[in-house]
Amino acid sequence: MLVFVLALATALGACGDDDPSAEIPVTPEATDVPDPRLRVELQARAHSTDQWAETVRARPGQLLRFRMVIRNDGEAARRARARVELDRGLGLVGVSAYQRSSDTRSGGIPLEPGLARQGVVLGRLPAGRTEIVFSLRVASAADVGSRLGVGASVSAHARRAADTAAVLVARD
Repeated sequence: MLVFVLALATALGACGDDDPSAEIPVTPEATDVPDPRLRVELQARAHSTDQWAETVRARPGQLLRFRMVIRNDGEAARRARARVELDRGLGLVGVSAYQRSSDTRSGGIPLEPGLARQGVVLGRLPAGRTEIVFSLRVASAADVGSRLGVGASVSAHARRAADTAAVLVARD
């Protein structure tokens, strides 16, 4: 990506010509703004199974695990932000939210509970795959037969990607 900087030297006569219609030199400069290419996939599963799906069945009061997979096929991004939106009837159990990245050797970076409010700043989002895993509890008062939605998004440098998953509230 190139940014063109206009050198307004004509006002000072630096162009070697006092003619105001003289051509203004244009100098291309490279910018240091990263160019991430973001994709998001959101899936869920009950704690009793290891099978991930876009739609899961759950009882009122049941704990579910969600996985937000962020793929950055471009350059590493700075100031990336992740956010989760929840329908009423679902509550974030924030202590199990963490970020795992292909370049993170420690296995996880704790994320504050803001994931479901204003979002959390991930900071640097490397190229490759990053996972954010979190748990949600279906409210005890959730209506059996209802469909509860969960949305996940990531944004960085004017790029945004999003996906959704659903919880079908069942008796068993």
